[in-house]
Amino acid sequence: MAYKTWVIGGLTPSWVEPDFKDNRDTNTLTLKCAAMYDVTGTDPIDEIESFDALASEKISNDSLLNGGTKLQVRGQVITVTATNEGSSETKTWTRCAIKKVEITLDSFYNEDNPGSIIEYELIISYQTQGGPGGSVYYPSYDDYDNTTYYMWTTMDNTGAAPGIVGSEIGYLQITEPQNVIRVEVYGSACCSPSATPAYLEVNGVKQYWHYTHDMMASGDSLPSGYEKLTFELATPATVVTLETGDHIYPSDTCSTNMGCWLQWVRVVYE
Repeated sequence: MAYKTWVIGGLTPSWVEPDFKDNRDTNTLTLKCAAMYDVTGTDPIDEIESFDALASEKISNDSLLNGGTKLQVRGQVITVTATNEGSSETKTWTRCAIKKVEITLDSFYNEDNPGSIIEYELIISYQTQGGPGGSVYYPSYDDYDNTTYYMWTTMDNTGAAPGIVGSEIGYLQITEPQNVIRVEVYGSACCSPSATPAYLEVNGVKQYWHYTHDMMASGDSLPSGYEKLTFELATPATVVTLETGDHIYPSDTCSTNMGCWLQWVRVVYE
């Protein structure tokens, strides 16, 4: 389908070739564009530099359990819209990032010529939605731009070892664009003393673990293993907060090592 007008992170190219490339395997759009003085009345380089300022340093767009993808960037997340050339039909990609701006070397540009044109390509990654609606998160949980993560319930990551920080949690908060009604996790407690069993609490809903993974020499009352826990939220919410029992550095006793290791977290939308 041909689209005539594009708005990319609030910016509109002077011209976009109507037939664009949408690679569904890599979830990328490739747009052949031109910055034209005759359209903007300004130096075409200004248009190039504006899009280059939106480009992200690092982009990942990994596949999720629910069939969609999760876009993570070191840079700006933007919205892209395109309007059909023959009608008012509009297509929107709500969570995108510019991978790169590639300038065509044979562009007709001369800084002394007000009619100059610079041809360029925009390569844009976009997130896809799986079903049912929701998102799935994998470690490291501190790598997402919509999460707040702490390994310890003292709300810090003091002394956390590489390979463990980002996976073991004491506190994790996730902010979603729409209401969440269910949260599923797969993991296990670090340690669970018999007097105060280890638990995970999600928006006030508490469940106790049946397995642990640290296998401490003494004090652990549960067998080693992993399990799935499902939390049905009484009140749908866009902010999901996961909290454990005491997980306090240096966690050298079972009673201070009641965090959990989560292999994944899935949120399901209302």
